[in-house]
Amino acid sequence: MNDKAACARPPWLRHLPNAITVARLLAVPVLAWLAWRRAAPAFGALLVAALVSDILDGWIARRFGLGTRLGALLDSIADTALFFVAAYGMLVFHPGPVERYRRSSRCSPAAPRSGRRGCRRPRR
Repeated sequence: MNDKAACARPPWLRHLPNAITVARLLAVPVLAWLAWRRAAPAFGALLVAALVSDILDGWIARRFGLGTRLGALLDSIADTALFFVAAYGMLVFHPGPVERYRRSSRCSPAAPRSGRRGCRRPRR
């Protein structure tokens, strides 16, 4: 990109990708609260908005050459936090697979030998 094009950019554009990333970081505690309150539609809508904003801020940073080390660090932190809050939401809104795993692993064939209580050997 030439210097003329860099000067033609509006000054607010320089901080836009980082502002979007910070907004995504601020959405993480709100998402956790929505999951805790069992507000599935709001959780889903905000999660989709956060994921779309991840695509958008990366595109803006690459398209206009606005990538910074701080932006890359904030983006990685926001991505990791969103991953964990999305996993928490899956546990809250879809506990079935976790419950099935917990029940099946509690009374495995090795359980009576491991000293776990509540598991009995099957009768023959």
